[in-house]
Amino acid sequence: MKRELAAVVLAAYVWWFAFSGLVNFWYGIFFAASVLFALSLTDIETAETLEPSWWDILTGAVSGFLMYLLFLYSARFVDYAFPFLYSEVKSIDSLRMLAPAYIYAPVTLTVSVSEEFFWRGYILHKLYRRIGPPGIFLSVLLYSIAHIPTGKFSLVLAAAGAGTLWSLLFVWRRNLIAPLISHVVWDIFLLLWGL
Repeated sequence: MKRELAAVVLAAYVWWFAFSGLVNFWYGIFFAASVLFALSLTDIETAETLEPSWWDILTGAVSGFLMYLLFLYSARFVDYAFPFLYSEVKSIDSLRMLAPAYIYAPVTLTVSVSEEFFWRGYILHKLYRRIGPPGIFLSVLLYSIAHIPTGKFSLVLAAAGAGTLWSLLFVWRRNLIAPLISHVVWDIFLLLWGL
């Protein structure tokens, strides 16, 4: 468990680094995703979670699209009820403008895949095998906390909501494919249309 906790702390640090402004956001987030991906590959059990089926692909695609719609309409509510949060959401959305599409599109997809390998394929997989259903809650909590160093409260909330769905998909399908496809589809819609 100490190894997983150290990996979570490192994940929070590299996420902070990406949002810190010390380097271009897109270089920083690519670096952070690479670290997460490398950490997840240190665990041989992560490979056990890759057994694709058409059902998992369809489930992932539909859930990613529905989650995008949920976030889109939630953003409209937040704009009305919590304007300070909505301005934060728009500032995150504007990060797309810091790089051309041929940079931000593949980097965003790399981040999606890396996050799923790390948070669901590695952290949740370990926690669920050790403590069962409470592992879902704990992994979502850790995923959300790891976004705190970004300084963006809306990202912490988004991580809690999206992390819950992706964790439940992982446990339900006992497979990384459904949450991975869901995350990628969600990010594609965010890239193309924003919130």
